[in-house]
Amino acid sequence: MEEADLQERILRFRKECGLSQHDLASFLGVGQRTVSRWERGVDQPSITIMARLRALLDSQDVSPLSLAYDVVRRALVPLAIIDGGGEVLAASASFDRTALGWQDASRSTLPTVLVIEDDESILRATRAVLKRWNFLSVEAVRGEAAVAMVAKREVSPDIAIIDFLLPGGMDGVDTASYLRQIIPGLPVLLITGEATPERMRKISASGLPLITKPVDVGALRVALETFVPRTA
Repeated sequence: MEEADLQERILRFRKECGLSQHDLASFLGVGQRTVSRWERGVDQPSITIMARLRALLDSQDVSPLSLAYDVVRRALVPLAIIDGGGEVLAASASFDRTALGWQDASRSTLPTVLVIEDDESILRATRAVLKRWNFLSVEAVRGEAAVAMVAKREVSPDIAIIDFLLPGGMDGVDTASYLRQIIPGLPVLLITGEATPERMRKISASGLPLITKPVDVGALRVALETFVPRTA
């Protein structure tokens, strides 16, 4: 990847995804000034960071279908996408699925990822990356909120990505346990930025797969594709 091309592609990626330099920097585990230097051509990423960037920049563009589902799910008014057989493919939180005879929570043809993360920059970057990979994302900042959403059938995720350290009384392992009581066998991927001995003991005892921050983008995609195989 040529230097000039790299500058342009990083900037284009950020703009297309609606990310600030700080958002991208947080996701990659570097400083905002570092991203600024890359975009100005003053500096080049290290070999490790370049591998993460390639995994991001070489991703396919966001599909129109993914964007449509995302817009509908985030709508403040009752809104839904319904297929020819009457199945609700995606719906806003205020859409009444039972009023016209629809029985279940919406199920999208795109896999749904429940992301539980309290760092807003990392959350925005994760959302952008998932869109480029054609996954729908639903987010929560606290474990309690995520469990409530699933319990109320507001969302039925295919996989959950959970930061270990969360605000409130539940950490990532606790949250995963409660989610699996509602959806047995739900695939869960834990994320942690501080691998302290105490934390690692609890994660190890849970048997849940773990990716450390800054996230290895390639490893994240492999994990998602492994846990949620594509049918098409």
